Amino acid sequence: LTMMMKAHAKKKILLCIDGIDALPLTEQNKFCGILKYQGLNGFTFPKETQIILTAKQIDNVSPEIKDFCLLYQAE
Repeated sequence: LTMMMKAHAKKKILLCIDGIDALPLTEQNKFCGILKYQGLNGFTFPKETQIILTAKQIDNVSPEIKDFCLLYQAE
């Protein structure tokens, strides 16, 4: 039982917002609350939740969104 609890505790919940750069900047900024508060409409995501944003062109991502993110480039 202890091993099962430890394995469960290490699981991550991934929320992927794909192609954020394809949205107009005003629409992108609607995601700031999700990033800032780690939740939506008063619901807080579990602490295991990791939010992943994908973008093809980082220059097209809102500066407000970038403020909440660690940026990684994959090739």
